[in-house]
Amino acid sequence: RWFTACAACIKGTLLRGTFSCAATSILTLEIYMAGAIVPNPKIPYGPERREWRDTVSRFALDPRDNTGKTYLVKPPYKDPIDVYPTLPDQESTHSEFQSKFQVPSSGLLLAQTNEANEKALQRNREYQANFIGYQSNTFFDYSHLKDFLSIHTNNVGDPFTESNCQTNTRWIERNVLDYYASLWNIDWPHVPSGEKYTEEDKEAYWGYCLTMGSTEGNMYGLWTARDYVSGKQLELDEWCDTCTMVQATPVPPANQNALEPVIFYSVDAHYSLPKTVALEQIKTFYQVGTEKYPDECPLSGYKDWPSEVPSTGGPHGPGTVDIEKLKTLVAFFTGKGHTAIVVFNYGSTFKGAYDDVEKAGIAIRDEIMAQSDSLENEFEVCYDDDTKRIVKRLKVWVHVDGALGASFMNFLEMANKHGKTKIEAGPVYDFRLPFVCSITTSGHKWMGCPWACGVFMTRRNLVLKPPSIPNYIGSPDTTFAGSRNAFSPLVLWNYISTHSYDKEVEAVLRCFDYLQYISDELHKIAEEKNLDPKDLRIQITPLALTIRFKEVKTDIKVKYSLGTETVVDNELESDDKEFIYAHLFVMPSTTMNQIREFLQDLRDDDDPFNLKPEPKPKPVRRLARRKPLAKCLMSMPMHGRGYH
Repeated sequence: RWFTACAACIKGTLLRGTFSCAATSILTLEIYMAGAIVPNPKIPYGPERREWRDTVSRFALDPRDNTGKTYLVKPPYKDPIDVYPTLPDQESTHSEFQSKFQVPSSGLLLAQTNEANEKALQRNREYQANFIGYQSNTFFDYSHLKDFLSIHTNNVGDPFTESNCQTNTRWIERNVLDYYASLWNIDWPHVPSGEKYTEEDKEAYWGYCLTMGSTEGNMYGLWTARDYVSGKQLELDEWCDTCTMVQATPVPPANQNALEPVIFYSVDAHYSLPKTVALEQIKTFYQVGTEKYPDECPLSGYKDWPSEVPSTGGPHGPGTVDIEKLKTLVAFFTGKGHTAIVVFNYGSTFKGAYDDVEKAGIAIRDEIMAQSDSLENEFEVCYDDDTKRIVKRLKVWVHVDGALGASFMNFLEMANKHGKTKIEAGPVYDFRLPFVCSITTSGHKWMGCPWACGVFMTRRNLVLKPPSIPNYIGSPDTTFAGSRNAFSPLVLWNYISTHSYDKEVEAVLRCFDYLQYISDELHKIAEEKNLDPKDLRIQITPLALTIRFKEVKTDIKVKYSLGTETVVDNELESDDKEFIYAHLFVMPSTTMNQIREFLQDLRDDDDPFNLKPEPKPKPVRRLARRKPLAKCLMSMPMHGRGYH
């Protein structure tokens, strides 16, 4: 009310040309100029579109104000329906549809809640029927697990130590982890520390089921890698029952670069990597190179350091990392004494590319051995009783982001070795390679799950001891989060219990057959419409489950939830250097009916790929490019990279 009075005062003085209330006017102007927001309780809100103030619960009113116009909560200052995005299929009914999901503080009637739930369910079912644009298996039915939705479950703590929270699925989680350990060729089971533990058990795996998808696996993997290669050590003080993180001293002490790991990932890596790097403050080779070695980029033809490791063939290439450039970059920094974290893609998000982990890892290993005859650094831990201990750590941590590929490519290898297909097996990526330190995969992609989930796994002897063993939960705090989703292991277990290796092999081969059919038909469509296939850029990366092509019209893209990615190609002759790809994935849930309907929609449209010239909108005036004078911390992509 005070603000409104001040505003009226300003309005009056301006109209009269006088400033009789100068102090108030100046103060109010200062507030206005500072961008003060005025709440508006008259904004329509809720399914009935009543004014917000008329929907407020009595407990949200300030009991000290008898007028009922002062609130204990904040009213909206704009109508959410006006500012939130319009769903592609709700342009004409945006207000009506969105208002059904607005929840006033007085709550909704049961009928209104049920109607909103039905609307949400109906919309998602309609889009799932044509869902072929992303790497998610949508063919599943876990309705037999519905009774678990009425039970609170929590897998808080370490998967291999029971906790005080007895409503959990930790024993089921361990069986899921054993399944992946066998598939990824690492010793299993994991034997918890204690009487049953022996020296040979240190070569087995450790891991856990993720609450998020592979993004969490990347976060945990890089966090572990950062502390491991930089010589951090967890020391347990049994006298006072504490665990302390200490920084060991490099041997020799002059090599301070050993304390600063440098991370390498390709331009086709998932967007979670630069996000994780920023969160965990791991320096990229671009950052360290720009800061410490500004004129020493070892790549031929590069004046400045690239922000990420180049991929083979540039923006229109298959999406695999350029091994020669990667090897050169890693060797440069390890030659300067830095430790390295290398992330490989195994089924990249947009192009479905598989980095040759074996070939690249061997090339990096050979370069390091040529530099120092050792793959390890030594660190020294000193104690107050004048004793010392030497800790050895790998110079390079190799992490595999196998969000999609790590869940099914082993089955293709099995099919190939048993003569079921002539399709070549993918490059080896798992723990058969001694330099692979950690792997992550998503459970909602190949297997299929109602929500994001996944698995992270590493070698037991690379895991630092847990930073704490909270009495509250009664289990070591070894995972990324505290509370963990206990429903996901149950879903994953139900999948593997009903999908034998035989079924998985059949599903993999069917996907490749369907993908080849789509490729053949897209080329036929180009011929039918007198289009040059080169203009459509129809491409399949070897062994990928995705095919990419020029972006299609919006209505087709929305109907099939097609993912898109913009690439900048400086070799294009036109002024517009951007090319927009669309892609679709063939997953175990993809049906021939879906494929044929998609192809028919392309055939029925006169210009499905927007190739006919259209008047371009007036270009938006951009500011001249400028570089900040401040130190550059990292470079983050603004386009593409898909989702985990």
